[in-house]
Formats: sequence, structure tokens, C-alpha cells
Amino acid sequence: MARRSSGETRDNHVRAELAALLRRARERSGLSQAGLQTRLAEALGVEAVSANTISRYERAVLAPTLGTLDALCELLGGEEGALLRAFGQALGEEAGTAATQPRGRTKVGADRKSRARKSGS
Repeated sequence: MARRSSGETRDNHVRAELAALLRRARERSGLSQAGLQTRLAEALGVEAVSANTISRYERAVLAPTLGTLDALCELLGGEEGALLRAFGQALGEEAGTAATQPRGRTKVGADRKSRARKSGS
């Protein structure tokens, strides 16, 4: 079995902490995963967010992009929202880019950018 680098191990730990924090913030807000999914789609200006996206974020299977994380912070607010934003920034700094996510897993951010370009925003 391949040995993980310390950077990869740290990234996985940060993702796990982000996932747990997101779940606590969602539960504290009184939203179900489906409810947060609907509100997130509205906040991002997309028709829908995949049915299992919030679950995947909360299980650390997928990390939200910084734009999506920012929308989640706004929706969930409070202390957890501020901590979520800090974790997202940490992930972005670790990767040297936006919060990492497997390629091709979600296109919410790309859809949002595409619509913004088309509308001239």
C-alpha cells in the first residue's frame, strides 16, 4: 500500500474537520440536507445542486469550491460559518488554489461563472 505524504494526511484531516463543522452548522440551523441543498442552489443561482452533494461534503468525500463554501457560510452564518470560511481558506492555501475537489465531480462553480459571463456580470 502506498504511503501518504504528510501534506496529503494534513489535507485529509482538514477535509474531515471541515465536513464535521459543516454538519454541525447545518444541524444547528435546523436545515435538512435537502433543505440546505435547495437553498445552496438558490444562493449559487443554479437550477439544482446534485441530490447527494451535501452528504458528500459532510462525509469529506468532496470538498466544496471556495465559491460554494462562501455561499454555505452565508447560508449557515454564525460562528460555524466563520470557521467554515477559515477552513476553506486553509484548504485553498494548502493547494495554492481554490479548495480542492476531485476533477469532474461537480460543475456548480463552472455553471455560475458561465452564467455570469453570459449576463455580462
